[in-house]
This record gives sequence, C-alpha cells and structure tokens, in this order.
Amino acid sequence: MELSIISESEDQTKQIAKKFYEKLQEGDIVLLIGQLGCGKTTFVKGIIESAGINGQNCPSPTFILAQEFKGDKNILHIDLYRLNNKEDIEEFFINQVGNYLDSYIVIIEWGEKILDFLLKQKLLFKKVVFEIKDTNTRILTLL
Repeated sequence: MELSIISESEDQTKQIAKKFYEKLQEGDIVLLIGQLGCGKTTFVKGIIESAGINGQNCPSPTFILAQEFKGDKNILHIDLYRLNNKEDIEEFFINQVGNYLDSYIVIIEWGEKILDFLLKQKLLFKKVVFEIKDTNTRILTLL
C-alpha cells in the first residue's frame, strides 16, 4: 500500500514518523530514500523519540555508519551516505548489521544504495521516499 503525506515542517515530519513507528516491530528494515537535506534524519529522530529515547542524542551516524538505541523497541540507525562501493555496502551489512536483524528495527538512510542487495537476499523491507517541494515542504511516500 502506498501513502503520500505532505509535511510542512520538521515537527510535522517527526509526527509522521511517530505514527509510522506505531506500525514497526523489531525485525523490520526501513529504507529512507531521498536527497541530502530532505528530512531523513529528522524522520529518524521522530522514530527514536517514539521509542522513549531523547532525539537530541541521535545525530546522523554519517561518520560512524551505525548507531544503536535501546528503548521501548530497539533501533539501529544506519547512514550509508559515505559508502559508495557496492561491495563495501554489502560487506558492512553482512558483518555489522546481520546480528541486529531479529531484535532491532533497522533504519537505513540512503537506502537506495542497499536496495538491490536486500532484494537479492529476499529480505523484506519498508520504504519511505522523501521529495523536497520547497524550503519547508516535503512529500513523504510510505511504501
């Protein structure tokens, strides 16, 4: 099922994420897809806050690649922005993420970089596609 929602602020993006969180369970993989500055990290903060964790403590893990949060539901936040080599991304996923798949919600920024690998592995996932309409407005499509 596809659902498109308009967000006109960071707060609205977080509220959308909080509603999305209600449908998530540990073991889910969520791919966030969209250009730089489209609201992916803000969306993750909304999810993390929904798990009872202070969202101010969750910067995007661009340089460390992954950050785990233990809350009402465990969350692994991954940012693939710095990884461009397909083999490196797949190796990172197998070696670093595989152990979290059953007991964490795995949220991946720049999810388009790992999409083919997940399909090849027959792993199920949810997608959120972000589109920038103007300075404040985003369209989030939940797939």
